[in-house]
Amino acid sequence: MYQDEQTKKHIINRFKGVNESVDESLLEPGETQNMQNCVTYDGVLEVTKGFQKFKPEPVPGGIASLMVYHSHNVFGGTDRILLAASDSNIYRWDDDSSNWVSIKSGLTNGRFDFINYYKDEDDIVIMTNGRDPVLKFDGENVTNLAGDPPKGTSISLHYNRIWIGGVT
Repeated sequence: MYQDEQTKKHIINRFKGVNESVDESLLEPGETQNMQNCVTYDGVLEVTKGFQKFKPEPVPGGIASLMVYHSHNVFGGTDRILLAASDSNIYRWDDDSSNWVSIKSGLTNGRFDFINYYKDEDDIVIMTNGRDPVLKFDGENVTNLAGDPPKGTSISLHYNRIWIGGVT
């Protein structure tokens, strides 16, 4: 990305476009799953004139991490819930009330790494921050992940196995 000196626009060259057919972790460089307030010209991505706030209400306490929960719906599509962590809470965006709703409090660190995981018809987000117990979100509640997983700062999914790195 660079800034054009004449127009003062931030430009991403070699933009490939929107790809909604794969998970975010499988996107190629230059692809995105969604795009708003942007235009492309010959593979160059530019911000359009003006802007629109995605979520008008700020997260109480500020944002330390953003996460997305993906759930498979009965129509074969995917529903998404936006999650945000402050230094001491995790919030979910409630489309009905257009507000952030606290779903977990008492955290010691809001910097989370996360994965979406699907097993036995259950969609969950598994998140870790290196200090608090490893957590899971099932679309409704945040609870500790079963077993005794190590506290780490990063998490990854490889060959259907969960790996936690940066173990403290």
